[in-house]
Amino acid sequence: MPRTPALLVLTGALALALTGCGDDGPPARDAASPAPASSTSAPAPTTSAPTTTAAPEPTASAAPTFPPEVVPEQGGTYVAVVLTSTRSEDGTAEAEAAVARVAEDGYAGGFGDVGCFEGAREGLGLPAEGDYLISYVTFADGAAAEQFVDAYEPGVVGTVTVKTFCLD
Repeated sequence: MPRTPALLVLTGALALALTGCGDDGPPARDAASPAPASSTSAPAPTTSAPTTTAAPEPTASAAPTFPPEVVPEQGGTYVAVVLTSTRSEDGTAEAEAAVARVAEDGYAGGFGDVGCFEGAREGLGLPAEGDYLISYVTFADGAAAEQFVDAYEPGVVGTVTVKTFCLD
C-alpha cells in the first residue's frame, strides 16, 4: 500500500504527541484553559457579593425650641440677650428692626439706653463714655438665655446679667 501524504502527517503528529508523554513535568497549558485541580492546593477562596448599606432617610431637623421671655420690671435682675448695640444717635432703626425680628418668634423684646441696664455696659465691653442703645430679650436665668441664643438665627451681641431701670 503506498504511503500518502495524509498518512505521513498523521504519523508525524502521533509521534510528536507521544514524545510529550514522558515524566518531564506537567504539560503546558494556555491561558484560556482552567488550572488543574490539585489535592494539595488550598481551598478556593470564596467571595461574597458586595453589600450595600442604604443611607438613612433624611429627617427634618427639629424646629428650635425657644424658651419663654420674662417681661422686665423696674429694679429686677435678669439675663439679657443683647441683639444689637449701637451709638444712640445712629441705632434706633437697627434696634427697631431687631425687635421686629424677635417678634416673628413670639417675643416682645425691647430697646433702650444701655445706662438703664446696670451691668450691660461692662458686660458688653462698651466704652465708659458715650450713649449706646441696645435691643434685648430678657430671661429669668442663664440657661433660658443660652437656649434662646442657640435657637436664634441672626446671632446676638452678647448675654449679660442686668438690673433694670428706666422702665416706668
